[in-house]
Amino acid sequence: MIVLETWHIFWEHPFSFSGRSSRKEFWIMFPLLCIFEGICIMVIHACSFGTPAEDFMLWIFVTFSVAIMIFIYALFVRRFHDVGINDKWILLLFFFGIKALYSAEMLIISTILLIIYLGIATIASQKKENKYGKPPFI
Repeated sequence: MIVLETWHIFWEHPFSFSGRSSRKEFWIMFPLLCIFEGICIMVIHACSFGTPAEDFMLWIFVTFSVAIMIFIYALFVRRFHDVGINDKWILLLFFFGIKALYSAEMLIISTILLIIYLGIATIASQKKENKYGKPPFI
């Protein structure tokens, strides 16, 4: 039941970079979104350009993949808001994540940042209203 409630709450604002997300929302949705993203990436890599149908399916999965990445970044931003951390720190992960496509060193940096950010996501919520809004319900 908790997973379904969290799923419902997440889909009320998947693209929102404002407000707050609880630890429960983050730790239920983040793994699910990563699984969906992994499936999209596997399908994208398995597709080959050829027929119009294959091209169409490829672009559908590319679109889903981009949307899921936006969901993940929005979830991180809201989680950072919940613990009272400025959301601008997420831009570092985005920057180094893009650079990681071209450089092994940047991949190492982005992996370290991701581990740190996942650690931050385990911090308890601020109990009172902060500058990002009221505490989440879940």
